[in-house]
Amino acid sequence: MVNLFGFYHGNRGDLMAKTGGDLSAIEKELALEPRKLTGDNAVIALIKKEDFTDIRMPSGKESGADANLWIPGGQTANGGWSEAVMDLSDPDIPKVLFPF
Repeated sequence: MVNLFGFYHGNRGDLMAKTGGDLSAIEKELALEPRKLTGDNAVIALIKKEDFTDIRMPSGKESGADANLWIPGGQTANGGWSEAVMDLSDPDIPKVLFPF
């Protein structure tokens, strides 16, 4: 089982328009640490809802969570974007990778 940070697909267009699809700008907009998306270990993908389970509000205790940036209520630290945590049942499922 793989644990994922999730972002509502309906907001994707707004995020891309605001950042021009620049990964560094997306990191800033989502209040992620620098190089969180531009480093070698991150993947941005569209995943069908039937391929993930146990969607839940972040607790701030997830692996990789920054206690200084986490706020309650399922919003990014800047309060601008909804977020969730979910489990991916099969890490090898087909995905649409960034840019989409």
